[in-house]
Amino acid sequence: MQATPPKKYAAANEFVQTIMTILSKLCKLATRESHREDLASLLRKVRLVHNTPAAVLASERALGHIESYSERILARDEVFLSTVDIREECAAAGVTLEPSDDYLVMLFNAFRDNYVTGNQSLKDELYGYILGVHNAAMMFGQSEWF
Repeated sequence: MQATPPKKYAAANEFVQTIMTILSKLCKLATRESHREDLASLLRKVRLVHNTPAAVLASERALGHIESYSERILARDEVFLSTVDIREECAAAGVTLEPSDDYLVMLFNAFRDNYVTGNQSLKDELYGYILGVHNAAMMFGQSEWF
């Protein structure tokens, strides 16, 4: 009989799975080959942490960033979703982005660029994905280990 994984671990993997879903969609939407390759490379890296303890580390790293945008995401703040520059936002909040945060910048930029240029149907779909990422991150943040 297989043991049930701790709640925190399960929530982290749900967060990583949600990131993989949005990255897969963004790969399909990429119009430049170099951009598609960068996103596909990021997707491969994220897949490596799925269902591993590293998923917890990745979730913890992203949680603070996502929490800081929670109200804007839940309100579907169109100005925020269309203009967010993660580097500027973090600098204004006094948060230093590490080189390991480049994936977060790439993900936000790809989301924003597609959100700005997409029709309403695509905007609704992308918002659904970002809301899913938000909700998975919040679930992770509220989860206990046991």
